[in-house]
Amino acid sequence: MATFSDHIAQAKHNNGFCEFICKNSDAFYDWRVTVNFYTCIHLINAHLAYIEDAHYRRHSDVEDAINPYNKGTCSLPKEIFLSYKKLHNLSRRSRYLINEKMSNHEECVHHTSENHYKKSVNRLSEIASFFEEKYKISIIHKVAQS
Repeated sequence: MATFSDHIAQAKHNNGFCEFICKNSDAFYDWRVTVNFYTCIHLINAHLAYIEDAHYRRHSDVEDAINPYNKGTCSLPKEIFLSYKKLHNLSRRSRYLINEKMSNHEECVHHTSENHYKKSVNRLSEIASFFEEKYKISIIHKVAQS
């Protein structure tokens, strides 16, 4: 199973890829958001590996483990958990062209814009800052802006 260090290295690798996309194109906001989400997932998986040596295969299991309302050993503060949830929703919008807030997903397609990407950057920055402080490490030198 992947270790704390393995997940941190993958988070840095993913962030580097997002920086590469940003430097070489003014497009691909859907992929930028998706990469930011998977960067976040590796930060959270590093946390789970560090605290409980836990390794989950499903997003729902990860969410249950970090949910502050479950009061488990891997729970995150509410504001970090909410940032994760919002980033997850932005990623789902990017990957599946849906808006989680709409009751009928069939009515229109929801494309990902620069604004959605900027929101994902803000969420990832909040999450990365939390883990940098918690584990006293440097995770992401610069979250790719555009």
